[in-house]
Amino acid sequence: MTNPECHNGKNGWVQWPDSEDLSAEFRRLLGAAQEGGATVSECFLTASRIDPNDQDSWYREWDKTAEANFERGNAARSNGNCLTAQSNWLRALGYYNAAALDLEYGDKRLQACLAKMRTCARRYLERLTPSGEVVEINQSIVDNPALVNADPEGLSWFVMIKPSNKAEFDALLDAARRAPSAGNTQ
Repeated sequence: MTNPECHNGKNGWVQWPDSEDLSAEFRRLLGAAQEGGATVSECFLTASRIDPNDQDSWYREWDKTAEANFERGNAARSNGNCLTAQSNWLRALGYYNAAALDLEYGDKRLQACLAKMRTCARRYLERLTPSGEVVEINQSIVDNPALVNADPEGLSWFVMIKPSNKAEFDALLDAARRAPSAGNTQ
């Protein structure tokens, strides 16, 4: 069942006409699907369960979708399917972020979402190549996400990773040096 309140607005398709923030977050999630941060089907399925007359349903439904991806990631890891695990943790991270959108700082649900987001990020990043350990998460970004846009090349780093295998890291740097730059495709 789809939300009967949906319509096209001046900023495109609007799932929640009374909340520009929720509609924008939904569009962000759809955009994240291109890079594996969501799936279009999960986004629409979750959105179809959200009751616009129940403010808690936004949190509840995105948290439920996030939790399902988190658990699928854990099961995939247990079965030795690292890529499947990573894909699920990456999606869970985005869905927990969506669930936390309208929560106040002191809300225990926000703290639980942030803790799960950190866990998902760590598990995802620990299995990347080059391998490494997340040694720090930028709390400034967690506390003030607007920094990402305000200072994209300065204070807006997300995580600090300590490479665990120098050879993997050096191979990645060598490949980056050999790759043509955006302006030079010769």
